[in-house]
Amino acid sequence: MIDKIKKFWKLIKELNSTPRGKAVLFFGFYAIFFIVLFIIMAIGKSNNNYSLDDLYNTNKISFSSIDSNFEYSYKFYIDNNIYTYDGKKRNNEETFIFNNAGYYNKNGDFYQNDGGNYVEVDSPFIYREFTDTDVIKQLIDVSSFSSKTEYENGDMMYNYKITTSTIVKELDDIDTDIDDVPNEISIYVSKDGNIKNIKFNLNSYGLFKSISMNKFEIELSYFNYGEVDDFNILVD
Repeated sequence: MIDKIKKFWKLIKELNSTPRGKAVLFFGFYAIFFIVLFIIMAIGKSNNNYSLDDLYNTNKISFSSIDSNFEYSYKFYIDNNIYTYDGKKRNNEETFIFNNAGYYNKNGDFYQNDGGNYVEVDSPFIYREFTDTDVIKQLIDVSSFSSKTEYENGDMMYNYKITTSTIVKELDDIDTDIDDVPNEISIYVSKDGNIKNIKFNLNSYGLFKSISMNKFEIELSYFNYGEVDDFNILVD
């Protein structure tokens, strides 16, 4: 190995002793420099050919834990009022309590428990679209990723920003041009991949839609995944 290094340096000295040799060394050095630079850029591009939005979009977060079977607590904060829905969901059915009254929902038809009898009523849910898993995924898809927090226990928090114009376009299919403070969405994912909590800070959207004057926030909490049994509720 040492002999090869000595021969290499001897060749360098010989080339450097003549004008033509110096030219060969000059162009050879720059050729090697640009080849190395090109390789570094190629490797960097292959490892970073995505944006932050691509990295933390719905393809990186599994929503399967809140697709069909879970218990929940939904809270809507509208200015000084809080609306709470505590329930259980299994496929296309759910039972929940709102304002101390029990309700049953099957395929979008709502019934109120009246002494064991279920009477059909209008939906008591407000702004239910923000609890729909497909709508949540849709909004995340068009949001901009802002940050991620990794906790010591392995849980993750993904934070996004979304403009009011974007929400209105997605939910109402109306084009608007609003210069507002972006709304925020945060998704808390446990280390085993289950979504534990989703928070919406929709103050700007709430003001634009005349829902609230100062505060419009939604907190969706999920637990007991896959443990909800059949409801066995009969309705007329």
